[in-house]
Amino acid sequence: MCRPSYRSVMSLFLSATPKPSSAVSPCSCSLLSSLRDGFLGLYRGLIPKLIELRISGIVSDQVKAYFDYNKLEGIPDEDLTPEERNSKKKNREKRLRSEKDDELLSDEERKQKYLDKVTKDISERALEIILTQPFHVITIRTIAQFVGGEDKYGILSSFKTLIEDNGILGFWSGLIPRVIGEVLTIGLSTFITYLVNKHVIKDKDLQRYSPMVAYLASSSLFYPFQVVSNTMAVSGSGLFAGYPPNMPLYCSWLDCWNHLRSLGQLKRGSSLFFRYYKGPTVIIGDKAMPISSAISVLE
Repeated sequence: MCRPSYRSVMSLFLSATPKPSSAVSPCSCSLLSSLRDGFLGLYRGLIPKLIELRISGIVSDQVKAYFDYNKLEGIPDEDLTPEERNSKKKNREKRLRSEKDDELLSDEERKQKYLDKVTKDISERALEIILTQPFHVITIRTIAQFVGGEDKYGILSSFKTLIEDNGILGFWSGLIPRVIGEVLTIGLSTFITYLVNKHVIKDKDLQRYSPMVAYLASSSLFYPFQVVSNTMAVSGSGLFAGYPPNMPLYCSWLDCWNHLRSLGQLKRGSSLFFRYYKGPTVIIGDKAMPISSAISVLE
């Protein structure tokens, strides 16, 4: 049900150069998409996205099994190597910490509990992103075809087209900012949860909501990494949306970051219902400039 909104938000930040004259929002973009491509056009890119989600689920299960604190409990110590016995002892300590309420733990044990959690969560998410990035790139490029009305990235032709356009490394376009953004989000949200539950909220029922609220706040803060990642997945892709005048050709994701920051577009697409507004602008040459700056330039 949320697929049309996903495509609309993606369409908002696929173009790195803002179009100040058109007040685009996800709702208006969805309407335009349906008028041009029909209702099913709103679900373009759905199949590679479902594959990406399925692989993420499999990776998540494997990582959880790797970090399972009980995986050696059923094996007698005499059948284990010294390393395995040491690992079994550490896993037992981690399991006991994770099962205890925070107030029953010492400060050092509480810190270690949250450190164990953030290590597990970051390992799981980073591995998911690395393994599913090819399908993520295909999803984004399939959606980006809307800009130029192309049909290069089909269900079966996507892999061949991507290799022809960018080579093998093209499957991991935009990987670095995406991983950095996710790692920072998980790390900060866990840190906020630790501080809030320790110093602010004492009620156990309310503490259960701390991770969710902390994650939403952290993901909003590091949203620009998502914008840069998806922009890099399209830049130089062979699609109309990935070349000037729609998008510059970036040397690296840092180049993309600096360019979007100079245009005030790092929050592009962050709102589902409202365009990210940075004041009135005027086009001078090929650059959108705030009215106040434009007046200074003209003077």
